[in-house]
Amino acid sequence: MEFRVSFIQLLQIVLEIRTVTSPDNVRGGDNCGGVVDLTQVGAMTITATDSDNDGIYDDNLDCWWAFTVDEGTIVFESNFFNIEFQSSCGFDWVQLLDGSGEFLGGQAKYCGTTIGSSFQTTSRSLYLWFHTDFCCVTGGPPTGFNFTVKAVLP
Repeated sequence: MEFRVSFIQLLQIVLEIRTVTSPDNVRGGDNCGGVVDLTQVGAMTITATDSDNDGIYDDNLDCWWAFTVDEGTIVFESNFFNIEFQSSCGFDWVQLLDGSGEFLGGQAKYCGTTIGSSFQTTSRSLYLWFHTDFCCVTGGPPTGFNFTVKAVLP
């Protein structure tokens, strides 16, 4: 018997271990990702992990964030985006998934310098996955991202 889970189910399992209660707990190192209740914090800005502060994000990362609201929707805004480009985004990338299971912006992965400036979910959750491979970030410094995620309450 083969066992399969969806990306959302896997993300929820992984994030059960990490719960972010304050925006200050998100940046860098072991705090790469987490579960964020935007009903409590309102908005949060997240950045790519740069543990040695050299302007280039770290290698070998898989950072997952789950943003939720009790009511309403979520707005995602990109303030800065420069992730190593490869035509299929096979090296380093950001993935944005609405809680409904749809990719935000209609694209499975984002890399390079092009990502929509703003997206709004149709559900009460947003999942963000930042993946980097083992080496060789190109295109900077600075590289990485700076995103703001906000609750849109009814």
